[in-house]
This record gives sequence, structure tokens and C-alpha cells, in this order.
Amino acid sequence: MTDERPHHDSDPRFRTTIRPHDSAPRLRFTIPQHDSHHDSQHFGRIDFWVNNAGVFPYALAGEIPADQMRSTLAVNVEGVLYGAQTAARHMGPGGAIVNMSSVSAVRVRKGRGAYCTSKAAVAHLTESLAVEFGDRGIRVNSIAPGYIDTEMTRWVQEDPVALRHALDVVPLHRFGSPEEVFGALLFLLSDSARYITGHSIAVDGGSRHV
Repeated sequence: MTDERPHHDSDPRFRTTIRPHDSAPRLRFTIPQHDSHHDSQHFGRIDFWVNNAGVFPYALAGEIPADQMRSTLAVNVEGVLYGAQTAARHMGPGGAIVNMSSVSAVRVRKGRGAYCTSKAAVAHLTESLAVEFGDRGIRVNSIAPGYIDTEMTRWVQEDPVALRHALDVVPLHRFGSPEEVFGALLFLLSDSARYITGHSIAVDGGSRHV
């Protein structure tokens, strides 16, 4: 039994499927070929594309259920791959793709094995896409945020013990702001980064080194 919740005013192309006992939602995102063709004809080519979707499930490594692993990889990794494939079909030389990875791609976080694994995959996938799309003049990079002041980290900020630990492992001893992540994104999409591809910019206050 499934609970399928449509988005975007019940547009059937965007659906989240949640099954009982799933630890994370299963995202199904399909773009019919005629729709993508029609959109590209109407709006012209795609210049920039940002893959920014993810789930953040919890389970100790010895207890990660199969459904959690599958759904995390489906959203965090497959979503990046298929999004990049779709965008690249409508890009020309000078196009730029940015994937949201995480500092967790290079740091182990207890209880976040599925998430860390998925973000490490995003980091490597970014490099693979950069090499293969480079022949077409398309750049692919990623951003690896650390502790950023968002809803995903609200629980950390509201838990004194978790907050103290978080600030201890950030050399700058504060959370980053969404605007600081946006600054890195704007740079990677700009002409200032036109000779940068296959690279990950950490916006983490230095926490990857601790």
C-alpha cells in the first residue's frame, strides 16, 4: 500500500511515494520526452542547472534497513544523475551544472551511514559527469556544505549538547548561512569559474579538517 502525494498543483510528473516502514520517502520524478522537448523549444536552451534535493535518514550502520538505503540512494544519487542527464540534453557549450553534496562525503557521521555514502557518491559522480560532459563544453561541480542554518539542522541548534559538539568541530565556531552557500553557487555558475569543472567547494567553516 502506498501513499502517493502529488506536487505542483497535482502535476503527475512530480510524485513522492511513501510506503509503510520506509525511513525516507521514495521520489519518483519523470519528464515525458515530449514535455522536455516542448519546454526547451519554448524557453530555449538550459544554461544552468542545480541538483538540490536530499533526505537525511538516521540508523546505526548495523541496523540500516534495505528500504532506507534504497530510498536514500534513489533521492540523493539517482536524482542527481537523472537531473544532470535531463539538463545536459538541452545545454550547449558554456552550460553549468552544480550538485549539492555535503561535507559528510568525506567525514563519517555516526548514525548517518546511508546519507554519508550517498553524498560520497554524489562527489564522485560529479567528477565523472565533469569528465564526460566536458567534451560538450558543459561544466559540472559540486558544493559540500557543513553545518548550515536550515531546517535540516534545526534539531542541532535546539539541543545544547548537539550544538556544543557541532561548534567544537567547526574551526570558525558558528553555523554557516544559506547566503554563504549561495555565494559559492553563484561563483560556480558564473564566468569567473569558466575553467573550473569536476571540483567540490566546501562551505563548512573548515569542519572537514577536524
